[in-house]
Amino acid sequence: MRRLIAGRLDTARKTLDTLKEKGFPAAREQMLTRTGKKEMDALRRIVREMEEHEQELLQERMDQSSRSTRRTAWTFAILFVSILPLLGLIFYFVQRELARRREVEAALEQVTGLQRAILNSANYSIVSTDVEGTIRTFNRTAERLLGYNAAEVVGKLSPA
Repeated sequence: MRRLIAGRLDTARKTLDTLKEKGFPAAREQMLTRTGKKEMDALRRIVREMEEHEQELLQERMDQSSRSTRRTAWTFAILFVSILPLLGLIFYFVQRELARRREVEAALEQVTGLQRAILNSANYSIVSTDVEGTIRTFNRTAERLLGYNAAEVVGKLSPA
């Protein structure tokens, strides 16, 4: 293409030189040889071939992009369908664990209520502490005999 452009520019220069040196009729005669037109036609043909090649490349890239988009969509669909059972399984186990915890909490509440009823119905003063000496239970008989309310002493350090 560079060779053709250089040739076309050379032909145009020669025609202009002829016009300056010999006048319009001689330059017209030189133009009628159609050398410049043949060179321009060759250049146009090359440009057209380049454009066609670029169009083919563009179409090929668009096709690749379309295939890649479809492949990505299928991959996401497969992953989504694959993950759904896993999410369902996780949901099932979480629900089962929550139900088990509710049952354990209800049983613990029942045992705690029974323990509280036994402690409060005893005719003996019952005070319990943890290993650090913090009072954990203080029954009604202890309230009556010691003169303190359970709310005042539970959670506090035992004086002894």
